[in-house]
Amino acid sequence: MSCPTPEFCTTVVIENDEGFHLRPISIVAKIAYRYPCEILIGRPGHLVNARQSLEMMGLGIESGETVEILTRGDQAEQALNEVREQFLNRFPN
Repeated sequence: MSCPTPEFCTTVVIENDEGFHLRPISIVAKIAYRYPCEILIGRPGHLVNARQSLEMMGLGIESGETVEILTRGDQAEQALNEVREQFLNRFPN
């Protein structure tokens, strides 16, 4: 018998005027590659792999929209926290 895969989810609102554009997308993708877990991001009901920049660009998320972040697997909680902090701090890196 195996244990269920840990899963974490949160939502954030895009607050920068440019929306979810190339710079924040590249930051999220870099974070996604540092963790062994699956990271999905997008509109509720339409999530894409955070390692795939083109898929995230295709979402066309604009300022003021709500974004869902879902992580599952090893280090999922840490990954969720790091991605969420980037959104909350408006991607300062």
